[in-house]
Amino acid sequence: MRLISQDGRVDLPYEQVCVSIDILSWLTIKVCPLAKVDSWTFAFYSTKERASMAMKLLTYTYTRRKYVEDYFQFPSDNEIEEQYNMFF
Repeated sequence: MRLISQDGRVDLPYEQVCVSIDILSWLTIKVCPLAKVDSWTFAFYSTKERASMAMKLLTYTYTRRKYVEDYFQFPSDNEIEEQYNMFF
């Protein structure tokens, strides 16, 4: 599955990266390629809850990848709740 940043500028294979919520701010989704030490900001949310929703959407999309498009783009801050509520 392809993982696309919130602004659409970065596209990476999900199976070759580590995805996490930044432990300092809890508002930023970080993606670190397994072959590198640095990371990229893939998404930023205004609350911890919205960042958590984005991670849940990513997990849901990945586990159902044979039924959906083979990519995931992080939703914008103002779209996250609507998209989350469509699945949960």
